[in-house]
Amino acid sequence: MHIGKRTLPTWAERSHFSYEGAVNNGTVIHYGTDYRYSAQVNQDQYRKLLAHFAGKTVSIGTSRDIAPAGSLGKWLQENVTPTALASYVGSILVYEGYAERKIRFGFCKSQRKDS
Repeated sequence: MHIGKRTLPTWAERSHFSYEGAVNNGTVIHYGTDYRYSAQVNQDQYRKLLAHFAGKTVSIGTSRDIAPAGSLGKWLQENVTPTALASYVGSILVYEGYAERKIRFGFCKSQRKDS
């Protein structure tokens, strides 16, 4: 379980962001120049996201304005915030062992040794 601040690359690996917390208890994501912007995804939102996408392979949907239907980005825009967060949330889900880079959900979080 990650509680302290962690820095990761965005989905496209063109920049970095930081986050506090963990998927299992909610995160605060810091992004933009000098990490001056922030967004929160709470524990319940992650729970619903994981249940919705369990066992599926989907598009990441990092578009800032028109995320593809059925993508992680579209779900986040409809259920969490209109702000484009898929580039950050996708990276967090992979890092914490909830998804594979293909963005396939439902894989063993318990396999992470440092969680």
